[in-house]
Amino acid sequence: MEKAYCKKLVPYALLPARIVLGITLILAGVGKLQDPMKYVNMVKDLATSKSLLPESLATLYGYALPYAELILGFMLLIGLFTWVSSLLATLMFITFIIATGFMQMGGGIPNKDFAYLALTMALNLGGAGPLSVDSYLKSRKKGRTDTDEMIDHEEE
Repeated sequence: MEKAYCKKLVPYALLPARIVLGITLILAGVGKLQDPMKYVNMVKDLATSKSLLPESLATLYGYALPYAELILGFMLLIGLFTWVSSLLATLMFITFIIATGFMQMGGGIPNKDFAYLALTMALNLGGAGPLSVDSYLKSRKKGRTDTDEMIDHEEE
């Protein structure tokens, strides 16, 4: 009895990851857009001091990142094109880790972006789950509705 109940919940396991990542990215993008020049200058300083990017690319990255965070955050939150959006978010978090280092500044705590990286990779491998636009589009393509799928799960 318990295992059957757990099996019904497994498809929903990645929903919290989508919500956390989506909200985190949206808030990060909005925060950066409050003072875009301050953020662009910070990216330029960090990128040039560590010789990560030429100044022109660092400037472009600084301007583009807040918009990318907003778009990817929204896509992850609603579960739209989750494979692509989680892959792009994975690449984004890898760039954050490279730029800021493996450890948090001023302590022996690993960079928090590793946790976000793990969540994006889990979404990339596991998909959006049933409460997503991806699931809705997939069911429409098959000519089925969420109600049909719920009835099938209850019959099992």
